[in-house]
Amino acid sequence: MKITLPILALALLAGLLVTLGCWTWTVTHTFSLPDPWWHWLAFYLRHTLDSPDLRPIMFWSLLKGFLPAFAVLYAVNELDDTDHSVRFLRGARVVRGKELASQTRDKHQQQIEIAGVAMPLASEPSHLLLAGSTNTGKSTAIFECLSLALTRGDRAIVIDPNGQALARFGRKGDTVLNPFDKRSPGWGIFNELRNPFDVDRIAKSVIPDSGDSSAQEWHGYAQQLFAETVRALTQSGETSTERLLYWLTQAPAEELKGLLVGSAAGGLFEPGAEKALASTRFILSHHVGAFQYLHPGAFSLRTWLESGKGNLFITWREDMLTTLRPLVSAWTDILIASALTLPTDQPRPLWLVLDELASLERLNSLEAGLTKGRKHGLRVVAGLQSVSQLDALYGVHSAKTLRSCFRNVLALGCSNADPHTAKEISDGLGQCEVERTLTTYNNGKDGRTSSTTTQRSIEAAVLPAELMSLPPLHGFLKLAGDHAIGKIRLVPRDFPVLAKPFVER
Repeated sequence: MKITLPILALALLAGLLVTLGCWTWTVTHTFSLPDPWWHWLAFYLRHTLDSPDLRPIMFWSLLKGFLPAFAVLYAVNELDDTDHSVRFLRGARVVRGKELASQTRDKHQQQIEIAGVAMPLASEPSHLLLAGSTNTGKSTAIFECLSLALTRGDRAIVIDPNGQALARFGRKGDTVLNPFDKRSPGWGIFNELRNPFDVDRIAKSVIPDSGDSSAQEWHGYAQQLFAETVRALTQSGETSTERLLYWLTQAPAEELKGLLVGSAAGGLFEPGAEKALASTRFILSHHVGAFQYLHPGAFSLRTWLESGKGNLFITWREDMLTTLRPLVSAWTDILIASALTLPTDQPRPLWLVLDELASLERLNSLEAGLTKGRKHGLRVVAGLQSVSQLDALYGVHSAKTLRSCFRNVLALGCSNADPHTAKEISDGLGQCEVERTLTTYNNGKDGRTSSTTTQRSIEAAVLPAELMSLPPLHGFLKLAGDHAIGKIRLVPRDFPVLAKPFVER
């Protein structure tokens, strides 16, 4: 708040009234005044400066009256960080988190919160992107959202590095997926097949498209070989992961050719195509390698989604990531694609939490999930450290499209060594038009004179340099819709440990 002349006059008046009140109270309680006592107050007031008994009373009354008034004025002047030479006109506006919270709170609804700022229910399906370097508070924000969502009765699929979310939010009836975890049910790719067209979609989940156009042709061959092999094994009744791995990675080329005779993959077995087949199977080996650690069982991701029961935690330890990354990515993509088949009539909110989006392989169904999942109840919460990670994984244009699907953004501290990410996030938060008041002073023969001019400009609401200088747990929150940007501070919570993050099989 700017200290104007009326505010200063009001503060002085308040100080004067408090001083007079203190002096009156002290005099009436110190001296025995005969009635009418208020006539004697005027007498004492006239002699205040002359009497050694009254001077201390006046001194302390002045101190009690004007000291608080000047303290308030000082606080307003020193603590107010508003630049009063700049007037906001339109565009993106930055406010304190408490001000944003007062605008978005609906007392009649159970809302998800981020740093105490309630997210409007209408904004939830617009997804949430948490952008920031390591140790800036992404997990803190995710746990806050997840805690409130589960308390509300929503369901969640959590792609959970090191089982951190499982340890805090795992409950009886939840499912853990990790082939090295004792609690994980048995699963196989054939459990997800219901219709002939499912095979092609699941092939793209297991072998994702390549972000490199020059490599996409080979990924296409691998997808085709996988799909045709699964079809052939389904027809022959060899629906086990063990047999699938044999045919994809171990069977001699002539034997595999016999299995796939007459299929769309037949071109890979033409004379002279030996190198193409070898390259295709090499790609397949990378993406299905982790299948060897799967245990047989009837668990189905699609059936779990449709059951409406419990939450799903897909976990790994850091030392398992290299091995499990293709499998975890395939599971995640199958879940996203399957979520788009859920009923659209008042769907129950389903949160997909991707703490480290770039730690997974390319998810072919992610864009469709972000753009079409709203009517099926899907809400995606994704963490991102660097824009370049997503660019390398999806390609620059596809990565930009993905980021544009997140209309709720929590911008945390960016690395000083990564100004590109800070610039992209700053651009995403928006711009504003402001009017600056410039005052110049001149000393001349007639004394000192001043002149004032105004200048309009369009500038970033949050500068890249601001993002790079943010301390941990501090950030800017932009919610979908016509809301200001809130400058927030996350407060870590100590959630009790409810489950073990990992139980070795």
